[in-house]
Amino acid sequence: LNRVTQQALRSYVPSGEPVSGGASPERAPGLGRGVYLDRLGPGQSKYYSVDVPAGHTAYVTASAVLPLRVHERVWIRRFASDGSSCGRSQDTKRNAEVVGAVHHTWDVEDDPGEARPCDAPGRYVLQVERDGQGNEAQAPDDSPLELLVGLEPPLSGDPGEQGVPEVTFTDPGGAPRPVVGGGSF
Repeated sequence: LNRVTQQALRSYVPSGEPVSGGASPERAPGLGRGVYLDRLGPGQSKYYSVDVPAGHTAYVTASAVLPLRVHERVWIRRFASDGSSCGRSQDTKRNAEVVGAVHHTWDVEDDPGEARPCDAPGRYVLQVERDGQGNEAQAPDDSPLELLVGLEPPLSGDPGEQGVPEVTFTDPGGAPRPVVGGGSF
């Protein structure tokens, strides 16, 4: 039990491919599927872009290791390729008042001819913002920012009248063995 407890209580350590977010939408570096690592200071915004093909669903999660401050949050805003504002993520979810994580998801239409700018395939700009409303007695500092980008393709094929085939359970065999769960994302 001691080993499991120590494993579960370890600190969250952000990781990913280093990236430097742009200071404006025009300077937003392009991100593909993957995990990226940047730094974000109080009151700072950085911009990133993601190309989303027709029919795909895009997922972006921003996780920041924030100092213990009062009311400090991280937000994601999304802009279409024509500059239209496509909304903002909901409030930051916090883990033990240290890790702020926010998630933003959107679908892109299959038919680009009929899609509105915020539903059309193409390049989207993401603004990740740290509001910086915290304990002003603490010196401002940059915090690690982990960005997770996912692009889910549309379903392929038409199951038709038959529907989806039922999957039956197959016993993997062998003796059960213990495992230790992770203490981080």
